[in-house]
Amino acid sequence: MANALGGVVTRSILSVPELAAAQLMMTAILVGLIGILFVVIEEFSTPFSGSVRISSDGWTYLQQRMSYIP
Repeated sequence: MANALGGVVTRSILSVPELAAAQLMMTAILVGLIGILFVVIEEFSTPFSGSVRISSDGWTYLQQRMSYIP
């Protein structure tokens, strides 16, 4: 599915060479979205540290409760 979507986006960007300004704008938007995606992936790669984090309280509680389950 991702390959098909990438093909559609690439075809739509390259299909109108007469409109250079529109092509430049679409390419810049695509590059920006890919850059944002890399930032989000990097931020979520370490869930317990960094600027976007979750606490380990839930996991600690779950580990304590799991010891009571036979």
